[in-house]
Amino acid sequence: MDANVRRKLEAVLGRLCGQCDGLLLTQAVKLPYLVDVVAQRVLGKQIIGATYEAWNLGVVTKEAWIMLKHEPPPFLAVTVHAYSETGLMIQLSGSAPNLSSQQEVEVVDAVAQTYGRASASVLGDLTKRMNPQISKWGSNERAATDYEAYQHLSDGWGRLALFGLTDADLDNRSNWGPEIDDPAEYVRRALS
Repeated sequence: MDANVRRKLEAVLGRLCGQCDGLLLTQAVKLPYLVDVVAQRVLGKQIIGATYEAWNLGVVTKEAWIMLKHEPPPFLAVTVHAYSETGLMIQLSGSAPNLSSQQEVEVVDAVAQTYGRASASVLGDLTKRMNPQISKWGSNERAATDYEAYQHLSDGWGRLALFGLTDADLDNRSNWGPEIDDPAEYVRRALS
């Protein structure tokens, strides 16, 4: 593993663990991806620069998986968590390296606050939704960290995905319903 990537990843994981009072393994391998997507948009560059891959259950930070499973840093305690789908709990047990700037701290804290309590399945679905270009999950295909991936973090995309609208072929008129004369009345009827 590249030494600079490891150093940055350690700093990000340390900060995330501190902000979230520990992480399950799935959170620890998915949240760094969200950090870099947000950082790319907000700061114009990634903080970690790790390898983000399409695994079966969403995007995984490859280096985080390897590090946490095989060579965790001394300031992180990795213990068995019997009541979790991933089986491992990662907690801060010492002083983690510092991030390079206050801006990086703010990005990591924002991700921790927004997504740090999300379940493994929610994070998996979110990271999949952020990468509609992935042709096959579990292929180790590279995940996007660009503006489009960032845009898919918004609530609007989530609502569209819930109703299957992100995959709808809106050009095919056979999928269209009848014309709606009064949209407000249509919504009232649909919701009652």
